[in-house]
Amino acid sequence: MEGEGNFCPQCSHNPPDYKKALFYGLYEGKLEEAILRFKFQDHPHLAEPLGQLMVQRWRQSGIKVDLVTAVPISSRRLKVRGYNQAELLAKVVARSLGIPYRTLLVKRRETREQSKLKREERLKNVIGVFATYGNEDLGGKAVLLVDDVLTTGATASECAKVLQGVGASAVYVLTLARGTGTQRPIS
Repeated sequence: MEGEGNFCPQCSHNPPDYKKALFYGLYEGKLEEAILRFKFQDHPHLAEPLGQLMVQRWRQSGIKVDLVTAVPISSRRLKVRGYNQAELLAKVVARSLGIPYRTLLVKRRETREQSKLKREERLKNVIGVFATYGNEDLGGKAVLLVDDVLTTGATASECAKVLQGVGASAVYVLTLARGTGTQRPIS
């Protein structure tokens, strides 16, 4: 399973801030079960095999990046879950590809859970939520942003905007799965 989509007409009028997004598979069946187990049932050890699926997909792209980072979660969610699933995946990807991992983003405030919102609500829910740690200067580096699932692309686009605001030349997105509901297609 692997994927790469194109922009839909709606997104062509309002393109995301990332350059391209790739995903391993659709958020359904066994992949969905594995992600839910990894994310919500305290199975952080699944980061390795799931991350390797992402590495396989990324290698096929031929895209070169300078840094790998992850979509952050709120401190409250981190406290409850005990780990940021996107960060665990990003570290597997970075290590396997031989690209440095850096924690570049922080989630400044709690938001409503994206998975429970409609597209327009998702877009509004993440505006201004992310920031960089300290005085980041990415100096023209291409960044790979890792998350577990991409649905509307709202979170990835908002993170990309922040990274480009501190000098990233391009932001690429890699996720384990693409949501199968109403989503912002990926490029």
